[in-house]
Amino acid sequence: MTTRLACALVWAVLCGCNSNAILELTVELPPTTETVYAFVQVRTMTDFSARWTGADPLDGFLLQPTPTPQPISIVGMPGDYDEDVLVRVTFCSAPRCDGFGDDRAPERRLRIEHPFYELKRTRAMWVIDEVPTETVVDPDVIERCAVEGCREGTTRDFCRRSDGTHFCE
Repeated sequence: MTTRLACALVWAVLCGCNSNAILELTVELPPTTETVYAFVQVRTMTDFSARWTGADPLDGFLLQPTPTPQPISIVGMPGDYDEDVLVRVTFCSAPRCDGFGDDRAPERRLRIEHPFYELKRTRAMWVIDEVPTETVVDPDVIERCAVEGCREGTTRDFCRRSDGTHFCE
């Protein structure tokens, strides 16, 4: 399922384009013993004010009794490079969030600041500690300088001190 997820959550088809960028996002899903699915959606150029519609290629992930990391590869095209990435995880009773009551299912939200850089691969991790009982309106934020990439070694800051630019710029 991990490989399927990595391939299916790509919202832009590569189509031979050679100027794309890739964000490798790992979402650590919370543990539960209940039957709950985490339905993950990713968008740019939108906001969280309404439900997102349109084709989402995968079913949600059935949560496990232990925390479960799910890697997601997100491909950005040139029009996405200056955009933040928004992620919505809805906790539902059915894999596609179309079960009874899923229209009111709680969700967690994430905003990743400027994660795309032409021809670069970046990484980020989001840990969701528990299944929420209601929607958490304010999104978690991964700041631009916390988006990993283009620098070797161990650090928490991926921006240059001299001018504040990201090492991928």
